[in-house]
Amino acid sequence: MDVKKQGNTLARVEKSLRASYRRFLDIEDETIVMPASQLRLFTEQAYQKHLLVAIQLGTAQQVLGFVNHKLNADTFVLREYGSNLSQIVRIAQCTYIKRCD
Repeated sequence: MDVKKQGNTLARVEKSLRASYRRFLDIEDETIVMPASQLRLFTEQAYQKHLLVAIQLGTAQQVLGFVNHKLNADTFVLREYGSNLSQIVRIAQCTYIKRCD
């Protein structure tokens, strides 16, 4: 029983040290990249069901909006939520997409 407690304590200390190290050196966490086939599937569902989605473009920009038009299998028009701005987005630009409630 004591060995398990020591193992859990060491794991927590290690996790805390890593988090402190990342904050101190301002290291970004690894970005999540979805496969292109999954991105295509999710954008198709967002288009058909008119879902509000958040799309990560590259590593810096996240856009919240609706997929209004599909230009082809890899390109779509995204209308940003709360504005009149629309932009053409290619699957190759996206790293992940998620549904927003």
